[in-house]
Amino acid sequence: MAGLICFCGAFLIDKAIRRCGGGTAVDIVVSVGAKNVGITGVDSWRSRLCLRISEKPIQGRANTAIIRMFSKALDVSEKDVRITAGKKSTLKTVEIDLDLEEVKAGLNRVLGID
Repeated sequence: MAGLICFCGAFLIDKAIRRCGGGTAVDIVVSVGAKNVGITGVDSWRSRLCLRISEKPIQGRANTAIIRMFSKALDVSEKDVRITAGKKSTLKTVEIDLDLEEVKAGLNRVLGID
């Protein structure tokens, strides 16, 4: 996904996350095979959080890496994170069993947004 430009900003994160059920849904766009990994910002055109992972999309490895990344970033169990849409796509939706404000605060912390 060369050329993907992601920006940081609290107002952009608001467009990528929403309440769902008892938790929070996060729309993401994923770049696989990256050397520099992490949550890098928000794609303002797609209103999706940008993730860069080193794993290739083979036998679910990329999806597992995404779940681990959110689990670590938000300090929740991997069981509390699941991919609910786009399992075979770079455009995905991740649901997290955590309140929207807690998810937003955690993502802001990871991205260095005050």
